Amino acid sequence: MNLREQEDACLVPTYAKLPLSVVRGEDVWVWDDKGEKIPRPVRRPRSLRHRPLAPQAG
Repeated sequence: MNLREQEDACLVPTYAKLPLSVVRGEDVWVWDDKGEKIPRPVRRPRSLRHRPLAPQAG
C-alpha cells in the first residue's frame, strides 16, 4: 500500500486533497512526483499575522 492509499484508508475526508505529491524540498521550492519544481507556499502562524508592533522605548 503506497502513502496515498494509506492516507485514504486512515484519514477522515474532511477537506478535499490537492492533487500534489511532494517528493523533495529545498529552500522555498518543492518538487512533485512528476519532477515539476513548485514554489512552496509560505504560511505564517496565526499568532504572527495580526500582531501589533511593540511600542518604541524612550
